[in-house]
Amino acid sequence: MFETDFVSQPKRTTLDVLVEMFLTDRPQEMNVAAAYITDWGLYDLIAKLQETSEFLNGKVKAQWLTSFDYYRTQPHALEELRTLKNSEVRIHDARFCLDHGCMPRIPFHPKMYLVLGEQRKFALAGSGNLSRSGLSRGFEAGLMISEEVNSVRNSTLNSIGGLETWYSELWGKATLLSGDLVKEYAEQYRSSLSKPTPTEDDLASGDSTSSALTSDALQRMRMANNFWLETKTLTKNRGLNRAGNQLMLKRMSRVFFGFQPTNLPHNSSIGEVELRYKSHQGSFSMTFSDNGMDKLVLPIPDDGGPSSYDNSFIRFRRIGLRRFEITLGSNDDYKNWKTASSQVEGDFAMKSGREFGVF
Repeated sequence: MFETDFVSQPKRTTLDVLVEMFLTDRPQEMNVAAAYITDWGLYDLIAKLQETSEFLNGKVKAQWLTSFDYYRTQPHALEELRTLKNSEVRIHDARFCLDHGCMPRIPFHPKMYLVLGEQRKFALAGSGNLSRSGLSRGFEAGLMISEEVNSVRNSTLNSIGGLETWYSELWGKATLLSGDLVKEYAEQYRSSLSKPTPTEDDLASGDSTSSALTSDALQRMRMANNFWLETKTLTKNRGLNRAGNQLMLKRMSRVFFGFQPTNLPHNSSIGEVELRYKSHQGSFSMTFSDNGMDKLVLPIPDDGGPSSYDNSFIRFRRIGLRRFEITLGSNDDYKNWKTASSQVEGDFAMKSGREFGVF
């Protein structure tokens, strides 16, 4: 039986249609062709598909075909895809792109999902990339067609088969994403931080105050691997004689941690992030505080965290999708971090004088 569905974002999203495809039949294979893949988009896609299937357990064979064009694909998204069970990533015209500053010979620009189930085949093509905006937030349009594997309606199966052939040909010519290849791309990607290329996930700041982070600064925060800042003395939220673990950040610093720069009411939850300090790892909350700052809860001092965070320099290093490693730095570390930030125009200061930066 022939079926169709549509994407009319932001009302009916690409994620909505993908979930319906996974619920309609037991998927065996998913082939994706996406112009670029962002951390935020991949995080949302994996979370949503895991709700409806054993996607992360390797029950679905996944092939991801994307590009290095214009440095829009984020390296950590590629690393994450490489770690998934039964998953393989290939890059269109990878060597040419890397040899030419990630300017493509011919732009790679598709946005297509082929989901092959036991009983049905699905093809979804539209305007949205594998980004948060492309999957759910932005204005996008798309169309899905589906047909039973044993249907006599050859025209629909022929159309899906034509897309399968197109995908197979591009897949065969593309370069397997090895550890060395993603490392080489990541090095070039970091070198582009001083002149970031915007993606659909970069939004103008919702903060209109004179001290707000600029849109360029927010782009650097999204792209950066490292975020550091001067702590001063943390609020004694655990009692007057105990070290605090609530770190106040510049408003919209949340962008580095994987959240959008949208206005929120005071005392609103922003979300959860995974933090690791030495051998301790856990999930910690971020909120928009009543003082107009982003507040991040840290591992408790002497119970997973250091004895104190006060009067030090703290660095968050991105190690995965919404996963970060914490380091407390020395004065020499601070100087090195500040220098690295200055080189990419990523060093800043709050009204209070507390310094922070990204690189």
